[in-house]
Amino acid sequence: MSIWSKVLIGLIAVVSLAFFYLAMRALKTHQAWHGEVAKYEKAIADAAVSREAAEKELRNLRPVLHSALVDRGRIWRDAIPGPVNPQTGDVTITFTVPPATPIDDKAVLFVFDQPEPATPAAAANPLEEALQQDEIAAPVEPAEGQEETGEAGTAPAAPAAAPTPPPPPPAGQVGAYLGQFKVVGIGETGIALAPANKLSPTALQRLIEHRGPWMLADVLRSDRHDIFDPENPDHMAMLPEATRREYEKDGKDADPNDPPEQVVEGKFVRKLRDYDVIFREDARLRTIEIDQLEAAKKDLAYVTAAHKAALAQEQSRRDQIAALETELAKYTRERDAVVQHEEQVAARLAEVQAGIDRLFAENKRLAAELAELQSARPAAAAVRP
Repeated sequence: MSIWSKVLIGLIAVVSLAFFYLAMRALKTHQAWHGEVAKYEKAIADAAVSREAAEKELRNLRPVLHSALVDRGRIWRDAIPGPVNPQTGDVTITFTVPPATPIDDKAVLFVFDQPEPATPAAAANPLEEALQQDEIAAPVEPAEGQEETGEAGTAPAAPAAAPTPPPPPPAGQVGAYLGQFKVVGIGETGIALAPANKLSPTALQRLIEHRGPWMLADVLRSDRHDIFDPENPDHMAMLPEATRREYEKDGKDADPNDPPEQVVEGKFVRKLRDYDVIFREDARLRTIEIDQLEAAKKDLAYVTAAHKAALAQEQSRRDQIAALETELAKYTRERDAVVQHEEQVAARLAEVQAGIDRLFAENKRLAAELAELQSARPAAAAVRP
């Protein structure tokens, strides 16, 4: 055998060792990938189960989310009010940052006080979180001498947890209800608002005192058991004194004197209120009362004017009575003087009449004597020769 044949055999032996080593490494890699495939298949199955559970939870949360969005409607925060008209309640609001959703002209809005600027933290995208949690790291080829114990790859992440409903807003973002307003004008510098109903003096004073920022909403949220926190004095301060006890007892053990329809499984459950209907009914009744008050004021003005005219007419009649009494006294004095004079004339007439009667009697007597004298004188003449 020649030297070249021996060299060729040696080279073949060396190359065979290299190929043997590469074959062993390929076998080891193949075994590692087979182990990772089994892990991935189990992880994929677990992820599918988690995905089904998450989809089921999302299906259950979609109606809740839809109800919350429909119930809440659109909201505009950080509205800065201008001076409030103390007679009508008209006000112009501005925004430091233009709202993403513009406010429509002629829109009807519910205005709340916003004691603190709304600074909510940026919420993560639940879908993005789920995708990040469902990611599976690519397998790593095991190092030389490493056993097939699963250390060659990264273990799959835990299944995504079901999303939880957002917590209620902090107390600083809950403010007092200021009233229902309508948009009466949209300008370059602000939005003009006017009360949808005539405000009472108390509501006007409250509107003037709350200098903002305000929160505007196009839908008045419905009442829920988790809106008011009995432990929060700011929440309780917004409620009438007569109803605070009902809110404080909500969800707690019922008393024997509680109405049976408000006791569920031994717990007191307060009645939910439709504040939109309540506010509308209150505005309607207040409008009726204001109309009745205005009508009563007009009636009072009419009665006062009539009473004043009656008093003036009464005084005029009293003046006339005084003048007539003065004139009557004058006429009475004149009448008394005339009566006295008449009595004097009658007395004098009676005296004259008596004198006339005596004179007539005397004349008759004298006439009779004269007749006798005249009748006696011719007889004497006849006797005389």
